[in-house]
Amino acid sequence: MNMRLSFPPGSPGPLVLVVTALAAAFGWSLSISPWLSLLFAAGLCLAGWRARDSFRGAAEFAGRLARSVELVDSEAFRRPVSAGAPAQLDRIAAALAEKNIELTASTRENRRNALIVQAAFAAVDDPLLMVDGQRRVLLINEAAARAFQVDSSEAAGRRFLQVVLEHEIDDALAHALEQGVPQALELDVTTSTPPGRYQVRIQPLAAGGSADASPSGAVVAMRDVTRLRHLERVRSEFVANVSHELRTPITSIKGFIEVLAAEEVPPEKRARFMAILKSEADRLDSLLTDLLDLSLLESDTRPLKREEVDLAQLAARVVMLLEPQAHRKEIRIAVSMARDLPRVPAHPGMLEQALVNLVDNAIKYSPEGSEVAIEGKRVGRDHVEIAVIDNGPGIPSEHLPRLFERFYRVDKARSRSLGGTGLGLAIVRHIVQRHGGAVRAESRLGKGSRFIITLPVEAEEAPVPPWET
Repeated sequence: MNMRLSFPPGSPGPLVLVVTALAAAFGWSLSISPWLSLLFAAGLCLAGWRARDSFRGAAEFAGRLARSVELVDSEAFRRPVSAGAPAQLDRIAAALAEKNIELTASTRENRRNALIVQAAFAAVDDPLLMVDGQRRVLLINEAAARAFQVDSSEAAGRRFLQVVLEHEIDDALAHALEQGVPQALELDVTTSTPPGRYQVRIQPLAAGGSADASPSGAVVAMRDVTRLRHLERVRSEFVANVSHELRTPITSIKGFIEVLAAEEVPPEKRARFMAILKSEADRLDSLLTDLLDLSLLESDTRPLKREEVDLAQLAARVVMLLEPQAHRKEIRIAVSMARDLPRVPAHPGMLEQALVNLVDNAIKYSPEGSEVAIEGKRVGRDHVEIAVIDNGPGIPSEHLPRLFERFYRVDKARSRSLGGTGLGLAIVRHIVQRHGGAVRAESRLGKGSRFIITLPVEAEEAPVPPWET
């Protein structure tokens, strides 16, 4: 049977071991053989020397290994390598190197994910907050910092309710963290701007990414829906108003047609009925025309085709167009334009329509035999003003802010009797705003009204969003 002995790295060599064993076995005869004594002493010295070198190498390797442990999970980690390192310590070094690769990759991924989260928070225009399981703020975006007037760094670590002063949201957040289910609510929220309507969604974050674990925090997303709700209400009111405005003349037309078709009507009565039918048909035509004009103004955001418009010539053309209406009420239209009035860059057809609407209203509401005035002047270096002045009954001050809304009427019965659609002033406002200008009304009861258009001398494009009121 063959037997082989193997010696681990760093252990005394086979010769030293043999000599040492022989010396121990025959030590009793050292006095008999001096050479054997010398051999024995040499073996002991050589064994001690190799043992000392082996221990020193292991201690040095262990020290390097200890220093490497402190650098695990960093790019500075280096696996200690030594040809004479003890096998067990070398295995530990190899395991540390493998673990360092895993931890470094995991850390790099965590940093990448953190940057993605921070970038996503910064990109959101609505308030967004992240809290931990105790409802302390971990992260807050700039939109939330502005809305709640708090510095992002100061908000971190504070209770959610100390940042967002809304108990209803805080209660929903507590419920989401306790139950682990998302929460959604809509409410009025007090912010640095006037209170607005917000949709709030709370999404719990499961600990360790496990769906079964208790939430370790939550993300609170707040969407400002104030304008959306306003537009929904305006659209609903608009549809209701259009339906009402269309139904009234259609009902009248149907009624007279039924009468004319069902019975013999005397010629004079027939003529009166036909006049009413024409009046109601004209009213429908005016309403549909105004609706179409308003729709085009709101939906067409292309740059205006402008020309240099002479306002004095524009006013003269408007007077000529409305002379028949003014003549029927014996109303005089006076035009007064300043000598230094510059030409303005405008769409001539649109600007003419705005001025026609204002002068037509002035004629309708002015008493017979009175005067309507069109005045133009320069305001500063950059603007001009065109004012249409009537001698009508005037408008109560509480109605002035809403005059340019669709279908808004101060006296509904009188407006309808005069043939108004309730859209004329809304059209004026859209036209003026498309030109980068503004329109306002001034009035005193019993003293008449003044409608003033302000236009820039230099071209300014300012389209109005759809459904704006």
